[in-house]
Amino acid sequence: HFPHSYRSLQGEPGSDGTPGPYYQARTEMALYDLEADRGEQTNVIDQHPDVVERLKRLAEAIRTELGDSATKQAGVGVRPPGRLKI
Repeated sequence: HFPHSYRSLQGEPGSDGTPGPYYQARTEMALYDLEADRGEQTNVIDQHPDVVERLKRLAEAIRTELGDSATKQAGVGVRPPGRLKI
């Protein structure tokens, strides 16, 4: 996981069409061995710095191309959607 904020349910879910309360949570950089740890309980980021660096480089290349709303980065490969003239 790359660091990011997210909404999470706080306590009981809602009822009768009214949503339950949410809170803003945050996750930090994490790497999991999904074959051995499907529940993502053990962060192995410190044991695999080479994998983390490779993933960071790939992510930055994609951000450069497509942009990233979380970092407010515009993508160089983003274009308006195509339109059909009828």
